[in-house]
Formats: sequence, C-alpha cells, structure tokens
Amino acid sequence: MRIPINTTSLMGEIYNQEGHYEAGIAQYQAALKKQPAAVGIHSPIGVAYFLLNQIEPAEKELLLAVQETPDDPLANLYLGNLELRAHQFTKALSYLKRAAELQPKNVENRILLGRCYLALGQLQEAKEDLLAAAVDPTDPRSHYMLAEVYQKLNQPAGRQREIDLFNKLSEAQRAKGTSDAGAVPGPAPGSNP
Repeated sequence: MRIPINTTSLMGEIYNQEGHYEAGIAQYQAALKKQPAAVGIHSPIGVAYFLLNQIEPAEKELLLAVQETPDDPLANLYLGNLELRAHQFTKALSYLKRAAELQPKNVENRILLGRCYLALGQLQEAKEDLLAAAVDPTDPRSHYMLAEVYQKLNQPAGRQREIDLFNKLSEAQRAKGTSDAGAVPGPAPGSNP
C-alpha cells in the first residue's frame, strides 16, 4: 500500500490505529482533497468504515482501493469479509483467495476463507484453510469451524477433538478477560440447541 507521507494522512493512520475511526476517515479524506490522485488512501478509509459497521461506504472505498491497487491484501480481505457477510460466497471466495495469495500466513484470512468454503460445501478446502488458521494457539474460532467440517465429513473423533480444543481455548480467553472468547456463536456442531 502506497500511502503518501504527509501530516494529514499520517494523522489518519494514527487515529485509525488508536480506534478513532471517524477522525481517521476525516484525516484521510482531507489528504485526498489535497492529493486526489494519491494511491493507497481508499483502503484504510474502507477498513475504518468497516470497523464502524458502515457497510455501504466501506464497500465503496474498498472497491476503489482494489481498482487502483488490485494486489492490496487488506482491501481484498475486507471485501471478501463483506461478501461473506452478505452470503455472496462466490464473490467472497474471489477476494479471499486473492488476499490469501498475497498474505498466505494471515490467520484471519484463512478463517474467513474456511468459512466461505464451508458455506459452499467445499469441505476439503475448508479443512485445509482452517488447519492453516489453527496455527494461532490462542484463537478458538478455527477449531469450532473445523469441528463443523469433521461433523459434515462424518468424522466424530475429529469433531470431538476440535470441540474440546475450542472449549479449552474459549475458557482460557474468558479467564484472561478477552472480549472475543468464543467468537463463533451458536451450539456446537452436531449438537441439538
């Protein structure tokens, strides 16, 4: 990503990093007014809108970002996430695969890609990406989805192993007070709610 280094865009970056997304967006937009041809500013604006749950402006900015820089891994990741949320799995797959090509070790992308494959019924692909995501020993999400994959593959031992890991990691996060513990809602795969 090539964000021009000037005071305005630097302030946008600082605000975004601190979680002050509205202020970050304002700074980045001011930078675009100063340099309308600047490349690399639409992506952080889109991400900030996404984090504010302002979906339409997020999508608009992220589409502009991939138009100017098709190899922007962050824009592809967030566009894939938007499409996944909208249940547009084929579109999501395109963006998420591109993001995975650009950043193959990005755990978040692997989790989203696994969710996408799972929704498309491509269980082996889902399993591969979720196993790649499981390299983060503190994140329970991939284990929950792997349990679902194993359930659909009729592999109860694998399902139980992943449910046990999910429960153990979720409990560890709760004990630490981490807010996203057990971030995957719903009953355990294969259980009756």
